[in-house]
Amino acid sequence: MNIYNVKLRLNLDKPEHRAAYETLKASGKSMSQFVIAAVNAYGGYLSREKEKDVLLRQVSDTVRSTLSEMLGFSLTAVKPVEIPADIAEESGEIADDFLQNF
Repeated sequence: MNIYNVKLRLNLDKPEHRAAYETLKASGKSMSQFVIAAVNAYGGYLSREKEKDVLLRQVSDTVRSTLSEMLGFSLTAVKPVEIPADIAEESGEIADDFLQNF
């Protein structure tokens, strides 16, 4: 068998650790099953976020190129669109909420 062991240590004096412990305990799954499902769900979330970033860059580049052609001058000095920190943070909070309700 190809088995990898991971040790999880929770300090129940810390509220976020206690909340994680309570979630694990109430899940009705073994700790291994729960952690595997949570990690895979979070990994899927990260993949979707990366795909969104790539799509946003492609759309931005296409719009910039089209506008350059239409206006007859280069928009290379125009800064590429970046995702604002508050939106990125909100996405992270959504993922955290998802994992807490898993």
